[in-house]
Amino acid sequence: MSDSPPPPLTAPPFRALLSFSFTNAMTWMIALGTPMVLLAGELGASTFEVGLAYSCVFFLLPVQILATTTLPRFGYKRQVIFGWTVRGLFLLIPLGLAWLSPSTPSRWMVYLLVGSVIGFAFFRCLGSCGVMPWVYSLVPEEIRGRYFATDQSLTGVSGVMTLLLCAGLFAVLPIYEAFLWQYLFAILGTVLSVSLLVRIPDGPRPQTTTVGTVARETPRWCLRPGDFRQYLVFMLVANLVLTAFPPFVAYYLKMQEALSSERILIFTAMQYVGSIGGALFLRSRIDVVGVKPVFRLALAAQIVLMLYWFALVGAGGWLLLLLPISYFLFGAAMAHWNAANLKYLPRVCPEAQRALAVSIHSSVVGVLGGVAPILWGLLLMRNDGAAGMQENRFMIYLGLAAVVQLGLLLYVPQLTSKNRHLPSLWSSAYLLRSMRYVGNLLHLIPPPRSASSPEEAELRSD
Repeated sequence: MSDSPPPPLTAPPFRALLSFSFTNAMTWMIALGTPMVLLAGELGASTFEVGLAYSCVFFLLPVQILATTTLPRFGYKRQVIFGWTVRGLFLLIPLGLAWLSPSTPSRWMVYLLVGSVIGFAFFRCLGSCGVMPWVYSLVPEEIRGRYFATDQSLTGVSGVMTLLLCAGLFAVLPIYEAFLWQYLFAILGTVLSVSLLVRIPDGPRPQTTTVGTVARETPRWCLRPGDFRQYLVFMLVANLVLTAFPPFVAYYLKMQEALSSERILIFTAMQYVGSIGGALFLRSRIDVVGVKPVFRLALAAQIVLMLYWFALVGAGGWLLLLLPISYFLFGAAMAHWNAANLKYLPRVCPEAQRALAVSIHSSVVGVLGGVAPILWGLLLMRNDGAAGMQENRFMIYLGLAAVVQLGLLLYVPQLTSKNRHLPSLWSSAYLLRSMRYVGNLLHLIPPPRSASSPEEAELRSD
């Protein structure tokens, strides 16, 4: 073991990696977040179209998994740069729509926007599968904790800064001019991100990833009775009502309550502040109190939120004053939910097949959970297909979501697991983007008839 001090985070390539995290948040916070939902609403998108655009990150998870098969051939650097460059080109479409400033938007504009978001997400998947393995190959183990803590601090600051900047643009500029500058800012983030990626050295090529194993084993794992299937169903039921919540509350505030875009973005910034605060509050506390109490706390907070929104949609009025608190609470609740999931998931996965089981579980939950906003969007859509939603059906969704989460809250004590000794998958690297680990863990699946990789041994010993 070397006695030399660990390298500082200001040394290359860590400085460029951390700068990449900051500039990257400038892009995805706009392209895939609330600003995109607001632009869709401004163009007259229906709830179905908003749900489709918002869900594409989830239902394209299989693309992220399949894309890992090309990493051994092209390497991390080439594939990530390719994915990030091409995805940035799709930002030119919403930029062009904002430049047109249509007073009466045509339907083709909505279709073009939704298509651009799907294209952006598709090529994001091609590159995203290589980001975390690339980082792990370059950052020494002794400074990873410090690196990822700094990484997420910078990402959080950049994300909140981006949302506040967007809110400021809405406050001082006409609506489409504000969108124009926002997407120029997102494109700037892409240019800076790619320029930083070029400066980062490539890591060693990964071993061949057995994606075929995932495809063959998925039905067997999902259908076999046991702890794995029980927790899979638990998370699927939760995602059926949870993944649709963020886009449709923003859409409701824009289209039904006619709140200004800058107020909605400030509320969204409060959500990210809540996520960061919730994660900081948890830290090692989850190891002390246990994972099930954290699940209960997250579900209880979500039930309160659903009931609040049910009352808000039904009555409005002074309840609108509580919106900042509700967004902050949602962010904190999601931080608790994600931390509990990443701690509990290894317990239902056999140690010898941990990476394979985690990849199957996360992919199935992510894909089916991504379908939920599309289906809810169909239910909430107005009969004439125009912009806006049927408020009575939105109340049905909120009421049903509260009932489902109450059922999950009561079911938490019934969750069973065997591998309690396995460490949590939680890392601050997953603070704001909790699905990032899917592409990373897939590389830990050993090829058929081969010994476990050094990376897998390292994961088991963490």
